Amino acid sequence: MSTQSLTFEETLPFFSIKGGATFTTHDWPPKGPDTTIRTDRSWHCHFHWDTDGGLNYIMGGKWKVKVLLEKWGGGENYSAKEQVLTFVSAPHHYHGTITFGPNEIPAGVYKPVVVITMEGLSGVPGPIAAFGEGKMMQFYDVGPGL
Repeated sequence: MSTQSLTFEETLPFFSIKGGATFTTHDWPPKGPDTTIRTDRSWHCHFHWDTDGGLNYIMGGKWKVKVLLEKWGGGENYSAKEQVLTFVSAPHHYHGTITFGPNEIPAGVYKPVVVITMEGLSGVPGPIAAFGEGKMMQFYDVGPGL
């Protein structure tokens, strides 16, 4: 399990942002690498970021966090789950988890990406966006009773 840095684009003065995302199964003890996952197991994306700077105090709205899974080798992309967090009008540490339950992700090889966008109080997209890519991973089926 490793944390991938989020790449942020923000075009605002007096505002800074940084963070990361971790893609994991939460198996303990580990039943294998977090990149080879049985389809009957849950899978999670943990994300976090910090905002800083005086502009935080006059901004508002919400953050939209989405996990996309791009399927490789034929078939359509499988995606996405989204979580919405309220923008805190002060420097803040944001965090959350998006969980995919057992049998939600069909067998295949995927590239995970977490996407974060900011939306203002009126619903207009804000000037802040980010993404972070995880390692390629394989979800695979197993027979009954295994």
